[in-house]
Amino acid sequence: SFAGDDPTIASIFAIFRGGTLTSFSFAAGGRTAGDLGAFEGMSIHAVLADGSVRIASVGLDLEEAQGDVAVERAVLSAEHAAARIGKSRASNGSVRIGLAANDDTLRVEATVRSDLAELPGILSRAVRGGSFHEELSLVEDLAGSATARLTLENRAGALETKVSVSEMELSARYRRLPWPIRIRSGSFFYDGN
Repeated sequence: SFAGDDPTIASIFAIFRGGTLTSFSFAAGGRTAGDLGAFEGMSIHAVLADGSVRIASVGLDLEEAQGDVAVERAVLSAEHAAARIGKSRASNGSVRIGLAANDDTLRVEATVRSDLAELPGILSRAVRGGSFHEELSLVEDLAGSATARLTLENRAGALETKVSVSEMELSARYRRLPWPIRIRSGSFFYDGN
């Protein structure tokens, strides 16, 4: 079968779970006829609409995904990406995921309009360990919305998360304080430090 046993092809279908390709192109090249079936010599470009996407390494399941997708040299990339995560929406996104067995390339960047009630569950999967998890567990009854630029990137085997919130309105209880918190506007930056 055409690249059916290739682990990189299996990786692609582990990420893209469904959707519609409104445009698709495929090219393969090599020095011999046998090279045409080698994944490293293939170039795939598509436009995804209404997709279902899973980024397992950060526990993100995206619905209504759309964007310009390419696979070249065993790296999956997406530009002009947008998707929904629960009630939250991501837009103006870009994605790079290494598909080869020894390639841990991961970079996800997007503007996110978030329903803050869902945010602790998403962040607990996307931000690894450390004091952030401890502090997040102290937040209760979180409600409101925020707009932020989110960047997730694997660097030397460690997931780095950056969040730059440009707009927010929230209410919550924070167990370190005896009274409820309410923020009507403001900004916030987190870079993992």
